[in-house]
Amino acid sequence: MKQEFQEWSEKREQIVTGENFSNPEDFQKTIDSLDAPNRVTELNPALERLDVITDIASGKEEGFFYARTNHSNYAQLEARLKALEVGRLSHPEYFDCKVFPSGMAAITTALEALAKGREGTFIHGDVSYISTKDILKDQGDKVSKVGSLPGIGCDLTKPENLRKVLEEQKAKGIDVLGVIFEPVANPTTAYTNIREIAAIAHEYDVPVIVDNTFLTPFLLEPFRMGADMVIHSLTKYFSGYGDMMGGAVIMPNEFADGVQDIRKNKGAVMSPRDAYEFTVRAPRIKKVIESHCKNAKQLADSLKDIDEIEVSYSDLTGETRDGFAGGVLSFYFKGDDQTAYQRARNLADYFIKNPGTVKYAVSLAEPQTLVIPWASQLSLDRIKDWNVPAGLVRVAVGREEDFENVIQYIKKGIEESL
Repeated sequence: MKQEFQEWSEKREQIVTGENFSNPEDFQKTIDSLDAPNRVTELNPALERLDVITDIASGKEEGFFYARTNHSNYAQLEARLKALEVGRLSHPEYFDCKVFPSGMAAITTALEALAKGREGTFIHGDVSYISTKDILKDQGDKVSKVGSLPGIGCDLTKPENLRKVLEEQKAKGIDVLGVIFEPVANPTTAYTNIREIAAIAHEYDVPVIVDNTFLTPFLLEPFRMGADMVIHSLTKYFSGYGDMMGGAVIMPNEFADGVQDIRKNKGAVMSPRDAYEFTVRAPRIKKVIESHCKNAKQLADSLKDIDEIEVSYSDLTGETRDGFAGGVLSFYFKGDDQTAYQRARNLADYFIKNPGTVKYAVSLAEPQTLVIPWASQLSLDRIKDWNVPAGLVRVAVGREEDFENVIQYIKKGIEESL
């Protein structure tokens, strides 16, 4: 483990609690306490004195001089995201936040910062967001390089699988640079317990990186469970309208400089205008995710009586706030691979020919429900590469007030696809 995480591990025990999330009243207090945002439109302010750039760059003085290095709008957004993620922990001052132009920019920067100057590999959930898996290709015993990060897939829903892989890498003399996963996996919504994964990973001095996009800080606070870094795609629930892209890494202070250096030097920076808009929208996260979850649970319950499909929307009572698995559910058509694959394609065809009630589209967290049968855009072989069922359909549930229409529409589409 890098020196930064050795320092952090001594503080971690002060952060971990027996609860996975704070109470809703305290979360609302955090929202209510956020300062009003101040929109700054200037990218590069005038320099007021000699040596000001040197003093700011060295950390001797706070300030901004060039938007690629930092900007007032980034700082405001980062302060809000940090408050929402760790503001109710015993030591929020232990943490920092950096924002990015997309969720994948946040993920790649965090992983590259972990890998910098070290040889080794990452472990990722065998079902993970496809772009995360793409940058962590299984490259055997190759060393990590920027843009070429070796990774090993593992079914982390069964934590002892992680121990097996860690022991295998240890026997080979390969350093494991980190474990990255989504508590609720995209696209199957299978649940992985952060606390159990962290306990095993930390036995081997391996940091744990949690992509908490699907659950948001309102439903789950990973640092309480032993996470070392938390990542969000702000494009989803923090946007809420599918009209902006962004990402964020919340991490111990010890690790922030490495992330900032890569962000600055690679230019992985958010638009200052978007940063301001995200700052305005961030306090809505509680209301937004609650609305999505309510509809998702209703849809999951309605679909479970259909014999020809299998619904995945976990009951996470005790694990997440109100037991919600987020605003996304999936289901798959039963039968042999070819039959299930064709039925999923039939469903997509139904959406195309009967547009309006839901949107046949990727992504999630928009006001309208988005549905994407994987078979409609990927070959059967490619679907198998994802370790997901051939007839998988992901439903990114929206915030529709009259949600019964959506339920009946999706049921009709399933019926027509058989």
